[in-house]
Amino acid sequence: MRVFAASLSCETNTFSPIPTGLAAFHERAYFPGGSHPAQMLHCSGPLWAARQRSKEWGWELIEGLVASAMPGGTTTREAYEALRDDILADLRSALPVNIVLLGLHGAMVADGYDDCEGDLLTKVRELVGPGVVIGAELDPHCHLSAAMTAQADILVCFKEYPHTDVLERGQELVELCRAAALGRVKPVASVVDCRMMGDVADMGTQILVYSDGDKPRGDSLARILADELFGMREQLRLQYPGIDAALDEALAHPGAPVVLADSADNAGGGAPGDSTFILRRLLERQIASAALGPLCDPMAVRLAFEAGIGARLPLRIGGKVGPVSGDPLDAICTIKELRPAMLMSGLAETSAPLGDCALLAIEGVDVVLSSVRCPGLDIDLFTQLGCDPRDKKIVVVKSSQHFYASFSKIAAKVIYVDSPGALCTELSWLPYKKIRRPKWPL
Repeated sequence: MRVFAASLSCETNTFSPIPTGLAAFHERAYFPGGSHPAQMLHCSGPLWAARQRSKEWGWELIEGLVASAMPGGTTTREAYEALRDDILADLRSALPVNIVLLGLHGAMVADGYDDCEGDLLTKVRELVGPGVVIGAELDPHCHLSAAMTAQADILVCFKEYPHTDVLERGQELVELCRAAALGRVKPVASVVDCRMMGDVADMGTQILVYSDGDKPRGDSLARILADELFGMREQLRLQYPGIDAALDEALAHPGAPVVLADSADNAGGGAPGDSTFILRRLLERQIASAALGPLCDPMAVRLAFEAGIGARLPLRIGGKVGPVSGDPLDAICTIKELRPAMLMSGLAETSAPLGDCALLAIEGVDVVLSSVRCPGLDIDLFTQLGCDPRDKKIVVVKSSQHFYASFSKIAAKVIYVDSPGALCTELSWLPYKKIRRPKWPL
């Protein structure tokens, strides 16, 4: 059996001011066909699972392009079309195949393409024809379009957030696609739109059920699950404290460290990663024994490297990208540590690049500056620079949830902060243009 595997993964935030071009893919993960490294990447679960099983099952595995970018604003047309066409060229040269396995995200939007995954799957289907099994792994944050479910035989989403089950879901996808190719199962999709959130036509909460050739039963189950989820919508809508309320709660807690999640500036959701709102309040309130990171500011990092460890100098930090980042913060900083090309531990035994990093001390607050935009995933974003978050009263992590797998092991308490930013919790403030109404909670 001949199997083709490739990946194209990027989560788009259509409200983010940061365009996603080809450089963003080369910065995070870009491996032409046949050059995937000897360890799994976060975007390559299906390919890695196929590698593991190919010898056992006697598969001939052909590996295509693997490309992934940090979530950001709308992908440029040039970038998407180039990457898509590279994958299609790899597939064309691999034909004939029995199975196509793709590592996608599901929420990629490009200039001229509101449904990048649907477009890619459609073109893959046109190449391979109706008899080939097509499967894809997705983030549960995906935009589940009609084109995606129509052109793919099987779509499998991560079940964990943080996404620690990338490999397990890849293995599940591989096994189901093999069973379908051998005629052991006949996957039939049933989808119900719960009408909850979105600003592209297909974005929002949906229920996807696969039945083994029994669509009426699948439709019925999907409807039951959708109604159950919709009925829970208000109790699932969490209310987070504002910055000062969160700081008060952290200071009042008897234990340490108290971890504050700066969800609104989560680079993993497309935010700039350079907002100054919480840092400014830490300094204005003269709260010592605190750490914050990663704050993306390549220029400040460059100046810190020029000055060297031990230097004390004025720096203008953060607030570079736009209003969602707040105003830049001017401070006298001491350079405590520098580390070039730093890698942070990621999810599912992967790693994430932070670029050149600097640890600054500003009036009792340790700040990790990075030159590459990335959410906080692991405590080693601090410890590699000599800052132990366990010694701090307050630790602010620029992340929505992926930090939890690591930081929950040391945290006396975790507080999710309702701070300003590109991913603010008040969804009605966002300037929707393509949303299909009615849509809860608007």
